[in-house]
Amino acid sequence: MTRRSRLSHRILALATLTLVFTLATITPLPTLAADSGTLGLALEERVAIVQLLTASQARTLELIATVKEDEWLRRPGPDRWSVGEIVEHLILAEVTLKKRIDALLASVESTSDATRRPLALEQLVALAGDRSQKFQAPEPISPQGEMSRSEAQAMLMQLRAASIQYTLDTDAPLHAISAPAPFGAELTGPGWLGLIGAHNVRHNKQLEETIADLR
Repeated sequence: MTRRSRLSHRILALATLTLVFTLATITPLPTLAADSGTLGLALEERVAIVQLLTASQARTLELIATVKEDEWLRRPGPDRWSVGEIVEHLILAEVTLKKRIDALLASVESTSDATRRPLALEQLVALAGDRSQKFQAPEPISPQGEMSRSEAQAMLMQLRAASIQYTLDTDAPLHAISAPAPFGAELTGPGWLGLIGAHNVRHNKQLEETIADLR
């Protein structure tokens, strides 16, 4: 890929995020509601998840824009992540969550459990974003601190633009899959997709704490 092509992709990703974020600021956030006529995402689910994906990353970009170059990989404590490591973790987690959804869909059955009640998106954000509960990141999504700021920010935006596009376009039977999340709740496919944004919300809080402690 040429330098011009890479730049075009970054501009397109930013434009996509900006457009959808504008929509998110004027539309009330609904909860996840299954469409009884299909196992795919209902329109209101797509809107809710896209809003969460867009708004959560917009806050990340806003926060890291305030970070100086010499603060990017500086840890506020020996047992804490730097800003750069938090962003790297967000990237690794988004890739992993998308792979998890793909794996669940690969083994999906053609029927859905009608008694299954999807977790409301607000509940998902509250559970995943609760910083009073600490979790040890598993090795596949543990940051190594090896990504430059420009690389991390470009990849962060590229991945999120892809997640947003997937949410808008997919006709996969997401309501036919279900699995327990790391924090214990059972999530259907829409919940796993929403978890990308909810996890982002959690680490935005960590970014706020980390940036404040670097000053």
